[in-house]
Amino acid sequence: MTGYYASAENTFANVLAQTTAYVRRLAPGKPVLIDETGIAAGPGRPAQIANLFRAARRDRLLGVVYFDVRQSCGAYQQDWQLEGDAASVASFRRAAKRYLR
Repeated sequence: MTGYYASAENTFANVLAQTTAYVRRLAPGKPVLIDETGIAAGPGRPAQIANLFRAARRDRLLGVVYFDVRQSCGAYQQDWQLEGDAASVASFRRAAKRYLR
């Protein structure tokens, strides 16, 4: 399952929840993995990171694979990369630790 928080308004509910429910109906009891996700750079990114991991834990997802790339070509020219954004890195670390508990 793939989904990106491309704008400040994005949350798990409006990006990934519907797909999660659909996949679970297709394959009941099977693990669900977010195999590619990213959150666009911006002031709300740390809260969005927390939202992503909180929902992944709540919904008992297998895991989250973060697309840590700064895209500079193609249709989506977004900065998904966390490096250089201390608040987002700290949020990612905290959220990932909580997810693994």
